[in-house]
Amino acid sequence: MSKRRDAPTPVAAAAGEVLTVREASALLAVNEKTLYAEIKAGLFPAIRLGRVIRISRTVLAAALEQGRVPGTLRPAKK
Repeated sequence: MSKRRDAPTPVAAAAGEVLTVREASALLAVNEKTLYAEIKAGLFPAIRLGRVIRISRTVLAAALEQGRVPGTLRPAKK
């Protein structure tokens, strides 16, 4: 018996809809590298599943409501 590829995973079901970095960067109109850098720096919330990074659509919406737009999150240099 084969698994359906479009069936939601337990993680996706628990977190709501999840997006790839490419999908999230397209929605945010920012470069993928910018989003990856901010995720790596801990400035933007994301879920790491092994080597795969996913962003919850609800977390993305909440971050945008708080004004946390990728590309503007870098802390000021001291």
